[in-house]
Amino acid sequence: MKTKRVITLILVLAAFLSLAGCGSQQNTPAQTATPAAQQTEQSAAAEGQTEESGEMAWASSFKDVTLPAGSEYLTVSAFTKDGFYAVSNEKAAAETNGTEEAASEENYVSCILKADFEGNVTKLDKYRPLQHEADREGKFDYSASSSLMFVMPLSSGELATVEMFWENWVTEEGLDSSSDEYWEKTQYNQEFYYRLLDTDGSEKLSRRIPVEEDQYIYAAATDKAGNIVCTCGNKLLVISPEGETEHVIESDNYWETVTALADGTVFAAAWGDSTLEIYPVDTVKGEIGSGRRLPNGAYTLYSGGGDYPLYYSNGSNFYGFDMEAGEGVKLFSWLGTDVGTDIYGGIGIRDDGTVVGIINENDNAYSAGAADSTASYRLFEVRQVPASTVKEKKILTLATQWSSYDTNRAVLRFNRSNENYRIEILDYSEYNTEDDYNAGLTKLLTEIMAGNMPDMIDLQALPVSRLAAKGLLEDLYPYLDADSELSRDRYFPNVLALCERDGKLVSTLSGFYLATLIGASSVVGDTPGWTYEEFDAALASMPDGCRPLSAYTTRDQILS
Repeated sequence: MKTKRVITLILVLAAFLSLAGCGSQQNTPAQTATPAAQQTEQSAAAEGQTEESGEMAWASSFKDVTLPAGSEYLTVSAFTKDGFYAVSNEKAAAETNGTEEAASEENYVSCILKADFEGNVTKLDKYRPLQHEADREGKFDYSASSSLMFVMPLSSGELATVEMFWENWVTEEGLDSSSDEYWEKTQYNQEFYYRLLDTDGSEKLSRRIPVEEDQYIYAAATDKAGNIVCTCGNKLLVISPEGETEHVIESDNYWETVTALADGTVFAAAWGDSTLEIYPVDTVKGEIGSGRRLPNGAYTLYSGGGDYPLYYSNGSNFYGFDMEAGEGVKLFSWLGTDVGTDIYGGIGIRDDGTVVGIINENDNAYSAGAADSTASYRLFEVRQVPASTVKEKKILTLATQWSSYDTNRAVLRFNRSNENYRIEILDYSEYNTEDDYNAGLTKLLTEIMAGNMPDMIDLQALPVSRLAAKGLLEDLYPYLDADSELSRDRYFPNVLALCERDGKLVSTLSGFYLATLIGASSVVGDTPGWTYEEFDAALASMPDGCRPLSAYTTRDQILS
């Protein structure tokens, strides 16, 4: 049986990824990439074909999004046929003793943004944050704030919002926040409100939502009649468009989220034994129907147009949910379409099945040379196009179990910049089941031993020495020695040695850390360096019951 050797990674280095993807080329992605923030629109290679798509493939495009002056961030709240609404904030003038002072960095208020699918964003100027006349009697060191949580468009064109008011204070005057008594006498109050807004953001009505003191509203969605369904611990609240609380539905479930399908049907989701389960909500009768299990990995739920009534993401891939079969159908991977996995707010599915959302290029370090943390938002669209229109690239596979943030980021940078190669992550955690969380690892090991080798591999939990002994792992030293920017003397030689087998560099790592102990010099002495014998002697001099390490520290952790 013929096998091919595989380049291996523990934590993926972008430089090594460039070597793996470009063969003898010496350019790294940072040298060849065009900063994404400088591109007005970009088409990305799609991830293969699926049984559903035939001769079609998924491809992405991007548009810059510019926030209105003064807005600090953007979190998508709800999609419409023409665009989306988002929550943001802006600096506001502070009020002290009835007089206004200059705006400060610490003083922000919520605002509502409206955007179209071309990336044009405007602010609803008539919107004003929730106003609350609080009783200040007997409340010292008082502070209060309001927060805009959800914005939901209604069929009437109006907007419904859920907003929270928060206040905290100390019951005794003159206490210092550094004292325990201060915190013992600190109290707080939170209240939730339903507000109905006109199309320009001006308020039409505001009513308090009956939420108990220790409960919180985590999610909200609207049905076809404009009723709002909110999740509140083990309760579902049904609020009419006029702000009346029509039903308080109690259950044994702790509700995680709620979503409305394109036809207006509302489903609430709660965790079952190991997966999310969804339950239809009858907003007229105030009742919950029978639950059905979602596939393993259905962590976030979305609805909209396209071929499926419900969609979900497991963080790596995007799926349509076949309600009749009770199965998920993988449509594409976020990395495979060059979108990435860090999406701000919700995701919308347009009538033609196009998937839309917002990513922040700068915070995720996708913009080459970006040195500050200023948000650089882009609108993405992922749609099916004829496969013949997508440039074909050579595919390099990277096998892993639970792909990490750093790995995803390095792969995304490489794929966006390289014209000839793409790295495709094979995340074997997809094969784990509720009965066997090691099913993916078993499958990966079986395929490796059968000669079905990926091009690169994350070696966590794998038998490195055994794979190297079988000649399955490529020696990386020739690549390192041939690189124009990297060299062996830039790395700690003893750390490189840990990655060697028989003098060959069979794996890489992006960093390491040292775990240390500290002790009083009267006990441990003041001479640098320590042996295990000296450690034992110092411990023996201490009173009975002294423990230098946590009771949960294992020998493997100490010797790693």
